[in-house]
Amino acid sequence: MAERVSSSGTGRGGTVALAGLSLLLLFGLLVFSTAPTIDRHRKPTAQDIGAAHALLEQIKAAQVVGTSAHLRLATSQVAAVAILASEASGVERVEAGVEGDLLVGRASLPVAGGLWINTAATMAGTHDGFPTVTLSVGRLVLPKVASRWLAEFTRWLLKRKGVGLPPLDDLIPFLSVAGGTLTANLALPPGSDLITRLVGTAAASVDEGRVVQAYCRLARAHEAIPDPQLVSLVQGAFQGAAGTDVVEYNRAAFVALSFYVVGDEAFSLAPTAAAGVARCPPPRGDVLLRGRRDLAKHWTYSAALTAVLGERAAVNLGEWKELHDSNPSGSGFSFVDLAADRSGLNVAHRALDPTSANLAAHSLRSVSDEELLPRVLTQAPEGLSDGDFITRFGGLGQKHYRESVARIDQHLEQPTH
Repeated sequence: MAERVSSSGTGRGGTVALAGLSLLLLFGLLVFSTAPTIDRHRKPTAQDIGAAHALLEQIKAAQVVGTSAHLRLATSQVAAVAILASEASGVERVEAGVEGDLLVGRASLPVAGGLWINTAATMAGTHDGFPTVTLSVGRLVLPKVASRWLAEFTRWLLKRKGVGLPPLDDLIPFLSVAGGTLTANLALPPGSDLITRLVGTAAASVDEGRVVQAYCRLARAHEAIPDPQLVSLVQGAFQGAAGTDVVEYNRAAFVALSFYVVGDEAFSLAPTAAAGVARCPPPRGDVLLRGRRDLAKHWTYSAALTAVLGERAAVNLGEWKELHDSNPSGSGFSFVDLAADRSGLNVAHRALDPTSANLAAHSLRSVSDEELLPRVLTQAPEGLSDGDFITRFGGLGQKHYRESVARIDQHLEQPTH
């Protein structure tokens, strides 16, 4: 009888295992695909940056007066936001737009073994409160309530990271899709530091006490010097870099430099330190690199972005700034500004690599203007309108543009002695 029970148990166990394997196989067939359904997105244009910037300014203006931002987005604007989100996240295959009376977002995500997960989110109609979104993963369509569960979970995660958002129905009290236009009300708390806190969720840990110490040391050393030179500030910032924690020292030094040179715009990189530096002497005049304040700002901000948010953020924000400048109201696309960005990024990369951090910090104690920005790069094209930039370089990601950036990097890598 014991043998019969054992045999029966084995049979039941085998049946359960086979059923489980079958369900797993079915799930795989529903979810995974052998090819992506979305092509790689194009690189952003000046128009994309302009649309996203206008949207952000509208949201900020509504926060100042404590009202909901009333947003109206055409499909081109929705697509622009999707492209920038894709660039920022590194997910290469993303698209979004308004197709008639339907808001659609799609993404193709690579997984192991050459397989793909193709996802989609669609929304239609008018909604008072957070909208109902239909989500699909491969061929599997999720219950409509799944979108709200996912949104609530995301809100909970952000709250744990210090990003306080109102309840979903208060955050988006109205949303409608009709006639190729997305209309929405977005309500953020008045004076919300949402952007600063969102930056913090993706940021590397920064020793904010060291940021304050480095800033105050620089401020006192240059208190009596009008329009100080960036080279002097960089040399001073790295005088104390040594020991086993040199990487963290270097990270804090780059942030302190950006606070001193860039000001408020850089404070989101270390908000607690931003409050601490208020007790130190303010900068006296503009910090200059090659006689220009804008180049000093580009160099230090790019270095600090690399130190806190990584190289992708530094590259993207540098290029997006130049694209925005190429719009009619801007000063034009500047390869000199871009060279300063690339130099700050490259220096920070070496100073944050544990294998080269000590050597990089030692070199920065006696760095020269030529090492911060070779003079030859100050002769690069500047003041390009969007049309000129496209005609001469083809746009971001195009061959002529990539070659120009490569030449900048080659000059930056050449020894100066």
